[in-house]
Amino acid sequence: MESSELMTRVENVSRSTYFERLRDLEDISLIARERSRETPPVAACRLEGAGRCLLRVARLLDRWLGRSPTGRLTVGDARATAVTKALALGWGSTILRWLAERPRSLTELEPLVEGLGYRKLERAMRDLDNAGLIERVDAEGRLSPYTVTRWARESVAVLSAAVRWERQRIPERSAAVTGLEVEAGLLLALPLVDVPDAPDGACVLLIDPEDPRAGNPAGVVVRMLGGRAIWCVPVPDRKPQDMTSLRGTLPEWLQAVIRGKPEKLQCVGDAPLTSALMVGLHEALLTRMAPPPGRLFEVA
Repeated sequence: MESSELMTRVENVSRSTYFERLRDLEDISLIARERSRETPPVAACRLEGAGRCLLRVARLLDRWLGRSPTGRLTVGDARATAVTKALALGWGSTILRWLAERPRSLTELEPLVEGLGYRKLERAMRDLDNAGLIERVDAEGRLSPYTVTRWARESVAVLSAAVRWERQRIPERSAAVTGLEVEAGLLLALPLVDVPDAPDGACVLLIDPEDPRAGNPAGVVVRMLGGRAIWCVPVPDRKPQDMTSLRGTLPEWLQAVIRGKPEKLQCVGDAPLTSALMVGLHEALLTRMAPPPGRLFEVA
């Protein structure tokens, strides 16, 4: 598309901001601009391979926004933008990780969430609450705790897809996945698992760090009963012995969830239990969240 035509389709952006964003997108190889040999020359923009792959993440984001408990949202809407920003802040600040572990009050969260301080944390929590990503839990006393909503748990599908795209397409521009992020993703997602015929039992889920020198793997211990996760906690310093486990790198884990099979993961112990967990994660994060058929965000 000619750059001039593209600019007319981008709303509420100044000319200088538009070209600044184009340069940003070129810099990370999402788009390419080519000038014709005409006089005067005409600039045309096209998506590169990384940009085409990112559209899959955009479609998943749109699908997740469409499941908002307050009514369907669409990528690009003002409300959808505010919700997406709140999600990014909740993830990046680790607020969602600590609330996924258990309900916590503002006072309990403050020492855990680094770099915000009480006032900024209070504003962030208000934004997350307004976005429908957290909610208060009934409790006695003044310190009413917050917990994550089911919709916030479903956002793991979008976050995982975005992380996978970053680490595959722009690894030099994106940060390595941390142990806290690994825990956050699993703590958020596992309560969504519902596999009625799954065997009961406990399982350790471990993800090796990207840098082998970074230390021990991160992960969680999950207890399954009646096909559902009745509790889920971060792996303690001393890994439980003689317990069923699944272990692998982040790419191997993401591939396993996409396929719904622990193909390349190291499985020790109860194979039916680990297989059921993979099926449950696949259904919770992909089958229920899969974009509907159509041409939304597709490229001819």
